[in-house]
This record gives sequence, C-alpha cells and structure tokens, in this order.
Amino acid sequence: MARPERNNVDYFPLYVDNGRKMFFIETKYGNDGYATWLKLLSELAKANYHYLNLKDDTQIMFLAAMCKVDETTLNNIINDLVRLGEFNKILWQEKIIYSQKFVDSISDAYKNRNEVKQVSWWNNDKNKTTFRFPISIVQSDEWWVAACNKETEKLIGGRLHGCAEGKTKNEAIKEMFTMIKIAHSYSEDCRFNYQRFVPFRKGNWKHIAGKWFTIFGIHIYFRFGKGMKGGWYFPLTKLNISISSDWTTYRKWKHQENIN
Repeated sequence: MARPERNNVDYFPLYVDNGRKMFFIETKYGNDGYATWLKLLSELAKANYHYLNLKDDTQIMFLAAMCKVDETTLNNIINDLVRLGEFNKILWQEKIIYSQKFVDSISDAYKNRNEVKQVSWWNNDKNKTTFRFPISIVQSDEWWVAACNKETEKLIGGRLHGCAEGKTKNEAIKEMFTMIKIAHSYSEDCRFNYQRFVPFRKGNWKHIAGKWFTIFGIHIYFRFGKGMKGGWYFPLTKLNISISSDWTTYRKWKHQENIN
C-alpha cells in the first residue's frame, strides 16, 4: 500500500545569521520574541500546508500558552513579523499565518519540485482561478480558502485585497469578493470625501486630457474643438470650458451605495 502523501515536515533550517529582523524582535521583546518566532516556525512546519488559522480564540490561547507569552504579546509579535515581511500581510488580516519564504526554505524536505508547489498553495498555479482577475483557492480539511495572490496585486494593486474562508468553494469565493467590494467602497468614500476639501489641484497641462484645475471640489476643464458634449464653446478661441462638482459626484455616489 502506498504511503499517504504528507503536506508537512519534521524539521526546518535555522540560519545562524538571523539579521536585523531577529535583532529587532529580540531587542523589543527579549527572549520571548526570539522563542515565539522559533515556535511559530515549528508550528508552521508541523501544520498541513504550512499555515496556521488563528480565527478561533482557542487556537490563539493554545499558541500563546505554548510560547509562554500572553495573547496580547503574541499578537504584537506576529504583527511586527508581518510588518517585517516574514508573514503574509493579506492573509494575516484574516488571522492566517503563512510564509512563502518559510515554505521555500524547507523545499529540501520534499521529494520533488511538484510537492513543493503543492504545499505553496498561496502561489500555486493549480489553485488559481480567473474570474475578472486571478485569485487563489485551496481546500484544507473541511474548509475552503479564497485569497488574492501576486497576480491580483499586479492587476489591482495592494490596496484592494481579500481573503476569506467558507464551508464550500463558492461560499469562500463569495466572501472574498464581498471583502474586496467593502474595501473598494471604503477607499472610494475616502477619496471622494477628501477631494471636496482640497484647496487646489490641477492636471498635467502638457497632456491634452490634463488641462484642468480644481478649487475646493469645483472642476474646470479646458478642451479644444467644436461639438464636444457639455460645457460652453467659444468660437473665436475654439475653446470648450466645462464645470463639474466633486460635491455632486460624492452625493450621487453615496446615494447609489445606499441603494446597493
């Protein structure tokens, strides 16, 4: 009988030159910081697909007890490791600890390259699905996880992202897109609201479409040519001037958001 395929490892490399990141963690948290980082890596090594889901409070309680620190200190250490780029920032927003760097470092523990790709589910081509943009989807035990990946960030930037889980594949995908929609709505609300109060803005006047300026949310556009939609045309100058308001745009956008 064939041995069941494993998605975890029994060991991981510990480099003696830990660099500035470890120095920062150890300086800020003392030996607790150093020990917690190592124990988190140990848990990642033992976990299937090398990620830890801390959404359940009992998981955080267990991990804090294992690391011999309180829950607040544990969260602070993880947050700093995310800021330092050791753990994935997008997944941590869903309380999932995952490190592509760690998975790459244990590649020697797997028989071949295909096994490494399988456990590197965050960037595994097999797990990527294209809707209007690519996302990563993976099943772990009874849960499905859907998340943005590097191709998503290239397409829409790091500002809009989402990661969600569900009992079914469709539920996880739906929740992830809901999170992206919420992030987009919040971003647009901030942008529209902010623009109304900026004293002065202007476009790049070297470009044809950039001949505009704004004073406290009132846009004044300058275009050349006859028969353009909107605005006022001045025959002698062949100039078309139009005016719009960020205040009106924001009010219409809020009304549409309330309808949706």
